[in-house]
Amino acid sequence: MNEAARDRCLERLLSPIGFTHFVEQYWEREVLHINRDDPDRYASLLSAGDIETLLSTQRLELSDVQLSAGAASPPPSDYLDANGHVVTRRLLDGHRKGATLVLSQAQRRIPSLADFCRDIHAGLAMRCQTNAYLSPAGQQGFQPHYDSHDVFILQVQGRKVFNFYGGGPELPANHHRFDAALHRAGDLQSAVELTAGDALYIPRGVMHDAAADRASPSLHITLGLFPLTLMDVLQDLLARAETNDADFRRSIPGAFDMGRDQDVQQRLSQCMAAATSTPQVASSLALLRNDLAADAPPDVRHILNTTGDAVDTSPGQTIVASLEQWHDIEETDGRVVVRTAGAALSFNGEHVQIIRRLASGAAVGLPSDGSDSDPSAMIDTLAQYGLIRTVDPPS
Repeated sequence: MNEAARDRCLERLLSPIGFTHFVEQYWEREVLHINRDDPDRYASLLSAGDIETLLSTQRLELSDVQLSAGAASPPPSDYLDANGHVVTRRLLDGHRKGATLVLSQAQRRIPSLADFCRDIHAGLAMRCQTNAYLSPAGQQGFQPHYDSHDVFILQVQGRKVFNFYGGGPELPANHHRFDAALHRAGDLQSAVELTAGDALYIPRGVMHDAAADRASPSLHITLGLFPLTLMDVLQDLLARAETNDADFRRSIPGAFDMGRDQDVQQRLSQCMAAATSTPQVASSLALLRNDLAADAPPDVRHILNTTGDAVDTSPGQTIVASLEQWHDIEETDGRVVVRTAGAALSFNGEHVQIIRRLASGAAVGLPSDGSDSDPSAMIDTLAQYGLIRTVDPPS
């Protein structure tokens, strides 16, 4: 885990609440309102000007931006052309009439939010996304609902009141999406008002709605978090067991007479014990962490620069790790895996010592030509992924 990225995440999301206190008291349990006297805290992440620039310079579709006003939401046809592209003037007209402007997956188009999400991936080892909500004064964008993922609300501008209701499910899975026809909000239980600089944590499954203060528009960022769950691990284990272990593909004992329950249970317990052994779980977690790293948006700025910032990997040069790009390293079965945004890179055992030294922050001198164990291919790969840089050797 990238400790520097983790510290940035926790400072931005939780300060002055301690991480351990948050995990033990609130995570997946309770709503947490962090009230701050710091109105510019999230100004560097997003502004109304960023949204104006986005609407002025990019061709957007419904998957990028929508209007929402609860049951009175304008139909997309009001602000889309015949090809499904957003007509900016019509979109803004709907917003002026009271609809909340919603930027979905905003990190895909706002660089500051992309950097923010990279820190979340690296520091908290979770998939994430950001949506942005710009609500006119006094307006409500959504009826009571729950989210099927944990969220942090980061209030950028204005004030917004969040109301919390009974009736939501406990820790719904991501595919257990809210359906207004099936899920009804219970009684109002509490309400909090966010001001600029405040943060609000809402566990998945908690029923809520929100409305902007009547005095001014409200702009907030919703950070959605998607941690690995025990079900993720179990599904991976079972999928691999079905492929690799014929016992999982056999018919149940006594299949022709529907079997006896105790015989089925015994066989199932034996199969599950094999599938969930310590080595199998370790292998599954390693693969899931590789997938997590591969899903993170890579930062390739400066990678194509062939002039001053290029990494010189010729023999005799000295390199150090660009540790801000390293998510974590893991050694298994004589190999070492380096995880970074967009990739999990695997190297053989003879390069473990070099990776260890780089990960510790030490400078590494590249061997001259003729080395018995030439690491040039590994070094070139690390350079291509922005994981190292050239430095002047110590005098």
